[in-house]
Amino acid sequence: MKVALLGNMNNNNYSMLRYLRDKKIEAFLFLFDDEADIFDPINDTFENKYFDYIIQLEWGSYKKFLKTPSQKIFNDLKNFKFLIGCGLAPAYLEKINRKLDVFVPYGADLDYYTKYNITYPNRIINLWISVFYQKKGIKKADIWHLEYSNNKYDKIRDRLRGKSKRWFFSVPYVYLNEYNDQNISKQFKNTNLINKLKVLKSNNNLILVSPTRHVWRGLKSDPNMKGTNYLIEGLKIFKDNHPNISFKLITFKYGKDFFYTQKLVEKLDLQNNVLFFDITPRKDIINIIFHSDIVCGEFQHSFLSAGVYFECISLKKNLLCFRNDNEFLKNYQYLYPILNAKYPNEIASKIYNYYSNKNYYNDKAKQGLIWYKKYVVDQSIDHYINLLNKINEK
Repeated sequence: MKVALLGNMNNNNYSMLRYLRDKKIEAFLFLFDDEADIFDPINDTFENKYFDYIIQLEWGSYKKFLKTPSQKIFNDLKNFKFLIGCGLAPAYLEKINRKLDVFVPYGADLDYYTKYNITYPNRIINLWISVFYQKKGIKKADIWHLEYSNNKYDKIRDRLRGKSKRWFFSVPYVYLNEYNDQNISKQFKNTNLINKLKVLKSNNNLILVSPTRHVWRGLKSDPNMKGTNYLIEGLKIFKDNHPNISFKLITFKYGKDFFYTQKLVEKLDLQNNVLFFDITPRKDIINIIFHSDIVCGEFQHSFLSAGVYFECISLKKNLLCFRNDNEFLKNYQYLYPILNAKYPNEIASKIYNYYSNKNYYNDKAKQGLIWYKKYVVDQSIDHYINLLNKINEK
């Protein structure tokens, strides 16, 4: 049976393509017309052996929704019996009276493309019509593969879900057969990035990295808010309290508020401690994480699953972020360990705790990889294989 994976936001379906292909499933990845460069598979691999199973579509964005003939969508997918998709895949399939077998939402496909938002006048018709079809299409998906988020957002999303079944565990964003200690060490030996990281590590007691988007100015209730300002303010407190501990934070020019983060860094006199890298391919971000001490996540809202989080724990690194454990323990026997902090004082304290007990925390972080493999990779792939086997038996 041929399986189509529609869209690659957050590298979700390129990872799934590799996991399914490794299980001898005839899977293909379809890239939408508006995929961001950072989610191009070439930026997420050291090899090209899966590239023959990647197909570029001429549609997928809301801007192409009205212009794309139904026959075009039908022809592109007619040979595929099983459909897994994210983004506007439900809307496009609704145009041809097909449905997703598994909908794998990433955020905006639920939080933005189900609302009649205001946009540029020449785009609003495309947007609103795609929203109309999206709201219909997502209710028809047989299964939603969407991990438990938190009470507030799950209530909203369940209203959109209709009668679709839901898998309450996450998508395996990180392909472990490629991103592991041995492979990363082999792939990155004498590159400019490696040399730069070696210099940074030799000149500093701590290396932190924050690959998360800079989004922190706006309503605190907005699920996109990351709390980057808490992190920067926490670093200021840490520096003032421990002036003899040298450190660098590596972050990226990514997200609508990164300019304001730069201004905050200047205001707090942290220019010598915070480095802003250009937007970087994922495989290079993985390398930076591999050579770091602490990976910084989100501090505004409590989440368990995210691309950055899984990149971190799959490499057995310490994750500094905010998490309300009580929201997630009902679905898991235990959670992977983190440096749990929300506000600046807490962030500064957890960084110092790590510095004072590196061996303890580094050993504890190894549990993250075990958790990711058990509760994310194995659980996801087992469910897909079982589902495909049931369909084949019919």
